[in-house]
Amino acid sequence: MSIVAALATKSLNFASVMAKAHSIGSMNSLVIVTRIGEYDPVSREYDTTAKQTLYDNFGSPGAGAKAGVASTGATSGMSIGDETQYYASVTIYIPQESPTKNLMVNDIVQVIYCPDNDINGRYFRVDSIPVGGRIYSSIPLHCTGIAPSREWA
Repeated sequence: MSIVAALATKSLNFASVMAKAHSIGSMNSLVIVTRIGEYDPVSREYDTTAKQTLYDNFGSPGAGAKAGVASTGATSGMSIGDETQYYASVTIYIPQESPTKNLMVNDIVQVIYCPDNDINGRYFRVDSIPVGGRIYSSIPLHCTGIAPSREWA
């Protein structure tokens, strides 16, 4: 390995450590990630009632684990019968080295706490989980959830 390649590798490793520290330091929310349904390899059946917790404060279950929640945006609507249902998108960041099982599309994210009270208690469905890139500071989860409307009581 040339001296230039070694220097570039060392610089990227240092940048990755700094990016992770900054990312985790700016996470000011708590979330729980769950999955509904589980395949049983013994019975070879899919149990649609099973609920798996993928990301939580495992020392205090149900309290939520550290995450960063971006503000919701990109509201879209879908006509369902004669009513329009509005959806909001959000990106939720969890630490890169968090003790998670394989996160997948259709996992459910519940926001336990966020400094913005309007997002507390809301649920979002994971639409995509980007992978790749040069510096891994966190795991971004692109999610969609039902947007609040005046019909809510």
